[in-house]
Amino acid sequence: MADDHIFSKVRMLYGNHAVKELSRYIKHVKKLVAHEENLSFLKKCKDYNVIPKFIENSVKNLIPKNEKSTLRNTFENIKKQTVKKLLNTYIKVEFSSISRSKKKLVGFQNQFNNKYNPSVECISQIKSHSDFIASKFKIVKNNALNKKFADVAGDIEYKNSEYVKAVSQKWFKNLTTIVIPPHVQYILSLGPKYNLPLPKLPLFDSLKEVEYILEDIDVEEGKKNIARSKITEILSKKHKDINSNKPLVHVDPLVTKRNLKDTKSFLKQHPEIILTRSDKGQVTVMMYRTEYDQKMLELLGDNAYKIKNKDPTNSFMSKNNALVKKMRELNQINDLEKRKLTTYTSVAPKIYGLPKIHKPELKLRPIVSSINSPTYELSKFLVPVLKPLKNPNYNVKNVFDFKHLFDNINVKDGYKFISLDVISLFTKIPTSLAIDLIMQKWDCVKDHTSLEKDLFEDVLKFCLGTSYFSYNDVFYTQDSLAMGNPLSPIVADIVLDNLFDQILPEINSYCQLAIKYVDDTFLVVDETKIQYILDKFNSYHPNLQFTLEEEQNLSLPFLDITVIRNSDGSIVTCHYNKPTHSGRLLNFYSNQPYSYKLNCAKNLIKRTLSLSHIKFHPQLVFEIKKTLEENRYPTKLIEKLLSDYIQNSNNQNVPAANNPDHVQSVYYSFPYLGETSFKIQKVFQEVVPIKFGHRSTNSNKSNFFSNMKDKTKKEIKSGIVYKIDCENCSSSYIGESGQYLKKRMYQHN
Repeated sequence: MADDHIFSKVRMLYGNHAVKELSRYIKHVKKLVAHEENLSFLKKCKDYNVIPKFIENSVKNLIPKNEKSTLRNTFENIKKQTVKKLLNTYIKVEFSSISRSKKKLVGFQNQFNNKYNPSVECISQIKSHSDFIASKFKIVKNNALNKKFADVAGDIEYKNSEYVKAVSQKWFKNLTTIVIPPHVQYILSLGPKYNLPLPKLPLFDSLKEVEYILEDIDVEEGKKNIARSKITEILSKKHKDINSNKPLVHVDPLVTKRNLKDTKSFLKQHPEIILTRSDKGQVTVMMYRTEYDQKMLELLGDNAYKIKNKDPTNSFMSKNNALVKKMRELNQINDLEKRKLTTYTSVAPKIYGLPKIHKPELKLRPIVSSINSPTYELSKFLVPVLKPLKNPNYNVKNVFDFKHLFDNINVKDGYKFISLDVISLFTKIPTSLAIDLIMQKWDCVKDHTSLEKDLFEDVLKFCLGTSYFSYNDVFYTQDSLAMGNPLSPIVADIVLDNLFDQILPEINSYCQLAIKYVDDTFLVVDETKIQYILDKFNSYHPNLQFTLEEEQNLSLPFLDITVIRNSDGSIVTCHYNKPTHSGRLLNFYSNQPYSYKLNCAKNLIKRTLSLSHIKFHPQLVFEIKKTLEENRYPTKLIEKLLSDYIQNSNNQNVPAANNPDHVQSVYYSFPYLGETSFKIQKVFQEVVPIKFGHRSTNSNKSNFFSNMKDKTKKEIKSGIVYKIDCENCSSSYIGESGQYLKKRMYQHN
């Protein structure tokens, strides 16, 4: 036996006294393991909000047996606080015991080595033996404590493991061969928008926003100082609460500090992977970085994109500013508009791809982030000018408008539902076609812009003709609309409206209804003319080709509803979840305002039921409950919201209250700090009517998800705080600049 061998060897080399010392050492090794496993057990109990039996037993006589109900609640609260404090204290005790045991073991090792001067081989064998004993004892101890945990936690752990398995399958897609631990997969499956509990107060960010608001509001300085003092006190208290590990409400027991640490560790061990979200359906996708790069390069190898030798940002920025200057000189915009449209700190748009996991072959949907690009503000300036060109007779604003179309329609005999979808709409619309169509409608455009025709056309051509972006520091141009350009949606609508103008008169005798939403078109047509109608749509322009879907079993899904025709030709609708739908919503445990979660649940209920005929409601209510429960919404809350919706639906004719004295609030962005944010908002509201748009401060995205876009180089960053160290002494200069950093640094020289 290996055990006997090491003891026999020590006895032979160093005598019986050395064997006794080795036995004591092994005994302390087992004690250390016991303390470590006890600590793990106690922390697990704390994570799952359960109390070990030995602590429960120690306070079972705290409440007098014959105590009347008037004081019983007080005793119960004292008991709850006591057991939690005891649990925290026992955790501290185990930490101390582990520290002492480790010191004793080091002492034993030093004493044994000094006394007997064992060989390196002997030391190695003693270590191997102690490690073997430790691992063996750890299994025994762990099994015993797991049984204890099962006794106090009941089926909590089983339910959680089943829950993790269920939601992870729907909310997480692993496109690699890497095995991911279930608890890590669960945290990542919650998505990029899931907000984690605050590990520390974002004090600098909070104070920065406070000072920005105080500087922006028109209030006398004395009132500002009072507000500043109150807010400082509130933030100080929050800082103490976080540092004292004050327990939080509505925290997911599966999102523990240990699990978050494991998640960071897993991602650090696998730099070859990226984490992103799917193109549709709210699913977290894990894939190899090399595969992502390969798919992006395949996408950019299309003839629609051309490589540019250098970054055209400065050139486009100069042209943008020249056009804006000309607009002002001709008195066609005012000074405020000129300042907004002029840019000196633009950066190149950046392209990234979102995986289309619902397709048989993995492809990426290209998205271009155009924020702060040379034409971004000028493009936004044109959007309200072009919106009136959109034909309301061809378009629905949303799925609710679409549903109401069928209130008084009966499908003709021999007619069917079909839908047509444009293949890659934005990247297939030539900019020359779009510009020509818009300028043909100048008589309408001129009523909505102060620009003269020639200048308007120059601005339009510039905004649509400068579609470019970077990927891996290589610059590309495209002669089509970019996803991310503020103008693209309205321009696409104008082009498709023109298609309707051309095609509908030719198919009018075979078409009972034709309506569209962006690139999706719904038609009720003669079933014998379906191919003819598809060919007509595809004949409009060689770049714009349509796919066809026909009704099945008298029904066809479109947007978020299934349109169903009855035998008498009447139409009913039912809420529809696309195959890409995962059911992931704003999680109830996400560290975000309660009102956001309430609105999320209410909107799901209202959208699902109001879009559906009442005969479908029983099944839909079941699906609503399941979806909200998967997103951790309490059952009682779900039942109440469903009851409220039904009650409000029955009283829908009651007029809303009118408040003529209502003052419009001004919104400011502010980091979400729980109830502390609302306390700070209340302080501001004492002097001015404002509301906060709560900003994420510790999201899954910032902690775990990959940045898919090219990084902006440091020298062309703007709106930053910078520090310059003195070359001759220990002093430094800290400044803030709205210019490019390289330009500001040059000014210091």
